[in-house]
Amino acid sequence: MKDGEWVSSAVVNCIVDVLVLEQFTNDDLVKRYYFPSYFAEKILKDEPPSLDELNAFYDPSLLRYDLWQYDMLFIPLCILHHWFLYVINLRDKKMQILNSLPEFIIQIEPKHHFRMKETCSQILSHLSGTPMPITEWGVEFTYLPIQKNKSDCGIFMIKYMEYWDGQLTKSFSQDDIPYFRRKITADLLLHSENKIKYLQF
Repeated sequence: MKDGEWVSSAVVNCIVDVLVLEQFTNDDLVKRYYFPSYFAEKILKDEPPSLDELNAFYDPSLLRYDLWQYDMLFIPLCILHHWFLYVINLRDKKMQILNSLPEFIIQIEPKHHFRMKETCSQILSHLSGTPMPITEWGVEFTYLPIQKNKSDCGIFMIKYMEYWDGQLTKSFSQDDIPYFRRKITADLLLHSENKIKYLQF
C-alpha cells in the first residue's frame, strides 16, 4: 500500500469484507452489497459458471439478506492490471461502470457487460421468483474523479465503492490518494475483526 504500488486483490477483498460488515451495523442501512473480486473473475471465464457453482455468492442463508432486496450491487474487477467497478443499480434499473482511467474503457469488451448483466439477471430472478430483465437495462459510463498515473486505480475504485449512491456522495481527487492509502492501511490493521494484529512473534 505504499505510494505508487498497485493494489492487490487481497486488499480489495479485505475492504469488501469490511464494507459488508458495516452494512449490518444498522438494519436500516442494508441497501448495498459488495462482491469479492473473484465473483467477476468466475463470471467472465470462457465457460460461464452455473447458478449452482455461484451459490456461495448469493445464498440468503450465507448473506443474511436476499440480494434482490438491495438497492445496489458492487462488483469489482481487474482486467489488464486495471481495477474498475460494475454497479448493478437495482433502484434506478441500470448498470453503471465506474472507472478512473477513461482511455481504458475501449479495452473492456462489450461481451463482459452482457455476461455480467446476464448472470446477475439469472441470480436475482432465481432469488425473487420473478423475471429480472437486467439484460435489457442500459449501461452508463459516469464522469468521475480520474487517476493521473498507472498505479492508483485500486484506491480510486475503493473510494467509488464507499462513496457511490447512484452518484458520488463525496468528492475527491488524485491529491487525496496518498492519505487514502495510509487510512485504508490503518483501518484494516486496526479493524476489530482483524485477528492477525494480536499474534505474538
